[in-house]
Amino acid sequence: MIVTTSFQIAKVKGIPIRLHFTLLVTFVLISWTVAVRFTPNIYPGLSSIEYWTVGILGAIVLFLSVTLHELSHSVMAMRYGLHVREIILFIFGEAPNIPFWKLYITNALLFYTESGLRIRHQPILL
Repeated sequence: MIVTTSFQIAKVKGIPIRLHFTLLVTFVLISWTVAVRFTPNIYPGLSSIEYWTVGILGAIVLFLSVTLHELSHSVMAMRYGLHVREIILFIFGEAPNIPFWKLYITNALLFYTESGLRIRHQPILL
C-alpha cells in the first residue's frame, strides 16, 4: 500500500504531504532526460555540471508545480466541506486522499470557477 512506503515531508493547512519512494525513480529519470537528452540539443557546449544542474532544477520545479496543483484541489475540496486525509507524491503523480466521487464534483466546480474567472478577466481575441 502506498501509505506504508511513504514518509511525511510537510503539512499544509492540516493536510500531510507524503513522499513515496517511487518518486525518487521518477525524479532521477526526469533529471537525466533533461540533462542528457534535452538541454544539450538546445544549449550545446555547456559543461556536464551545468546540464545536470538544469536537469535537477527542472525536475524540482516540475514536482513543486504539480504538488501545488494537487494542494489547490485539496484546499478547494476542504472549502466545499470535504475531508482531505493526505496528499501522496508518487511515481504516477500526486494523489489527494479524497473519496473519488467527491473529488470529481470538486474538480468540476474548480474547473468551471477557473474558466469563469478567465473569461471574465481576459479579453476574447478574434
